Amino acid sequence: MTPHKHLKKMREISMREDKIRGYGGDPQKFVDPFLPRFKVIAYRKGEYLVIDRYGGDERYIGETITFYRKRPVCGLNYYGVLLDRQFKARVVWNFLKKALRAGAGKTTHRGLNGFKEELS
Repeated sequence: MTPHKHLKKMREISMREDKIRGYGGDPQKFVDPFLPRFKVIAYRKGEYLVIDRYGGDERYIGETITFYRKRPVCGLNYYGVLLDRQFKARVVWNFLKKALRAGAGKTTHRGLNGFKEELS
C-alpha cells in the first residue's frame, strides 16, 4: 500500500473511529504492564490496528501508534499540562471527550470550532 493510501485511511480513522471507539468514546481500557499507571486503548479498523497508551492527570503523556498488517505506519507522541488548578482534571478530561465526540466525522481535530458546555 502506498503512503498516500495510508494517509487517506488514517484520516478516515482519525475523523471517526478515534472519537467513537478510541479516547472520545467509552472504550475498554487495559493497564499497560510495562508502564506503571498507564492505560491502553486498542481497536481495529479493517487491517489497521490503533493502540493508544496514556497516563497522568494534571500532567499527562501518551502515544498513539497505527499499524497496518502488524507494521507501524504512523505514530504520535503527546504531552500536556493542566495549568489552571481551579479545574479538576477529571472535569477537564470529561469535557474534552465530549468535544471530541461532537466533531466525530466532521474534523480531524478535537471537537467543533466553538464547542461549549456549561460547567456545573
